[in-house]
Amino acid sequence: MPVVSASGISTVSATAIGNSTAVSEALVELVAADNATMLSSQERFISSIENNHNKITTVACRFRQTKQLPCLKNPAESTGNLYYKSGQVAIVYDKPEGDCVVMNERSCKTVVNGKSRIIATNSNRTLKQIYQIIQASVSGNIKTVFNVFDVNISETNSIYHVKLIPKQKNIKEKIAFIEMDFDKKDLSLSVLKTVKAENDFVRYDFFQKSFNKSVDGDSFL
Repeated sequence: MPVVSASGISTVSATAIGNSTAVSEALVELVAADNATMLSSQERFISSIENNHNKITTVACRFRQTKQLPCLKNPAESTGNLYYKSGQVAIVYDKPEGDCVVMNERSCKTVVNGKSRIIATNSNRTLKQIYQIIQASVSGNIKTVFNVFDVNISETNSIYHVKLIPKQKNIKEKIAFIEMDFDKKDLSLSVLKTVKAENDFVRYDFFQKSFNKSVDGDSFL
C-alpha cells in the first residue's frame, strides 16, 4: 500500500511496483499474441489463395444480386450467371434476358433493356473495383487489391471473411467498405458486398461454381 514519507509525499512499495510491472508485461504479451494471430490469418489466407488459384483458367457460376438503395423500400433482387476467362468478367442476368455487364482491364460493356454501351473501366470506380476484386480473387493475385485498402481478415471453420476499407479519398466517396467471404473448401469467392452507406449497397452471392471448364466466348468482349 502507499507509504507517506517524512516529506509528506506518498511512495509505492517495491512489491506494488513489481506487481504493476508484471501486469503491464502480461498485457503487452496479450496484445502481441492478438497481433500475431491476426497476421497469421492474413498470411494464411493470402498464401492459400495464391497457391490454390494459379491453375484456374475459367470460372462459371450462378449469382444472386441484392441491391439496396435509399429510394427503395425493399431490396431489389436479380439472378444470373457469372463467367470468368482470361482476365475478363461477364455478369449475365436472367431477366431482362440479354442484360449484362462485361468487363476487362480496359473496357466495360453494359447492355440494359437491349441498349448497349461501352465505357472505359476506369471511368466507373465501383465497376472498376468489382472487376479488380473478382479478377484478383480468381487469379490469386489478391495482394494487388490489398494495396489500396486497409484490410481486416477473420475466419471461421468454413470461411475467410475479408473487409476492405479504402485508403484513397476518391474511392471513399463511392465506397465506404467492401466485404468478401471465401469458402475454405475451394477458396472461391462466395459473397461480394460493396457498401456506400447503411441503406446503399450491392451484394452478390455466388453458388453452383465450376472451374476450368469450357466457357462460351460469346459472353465476352
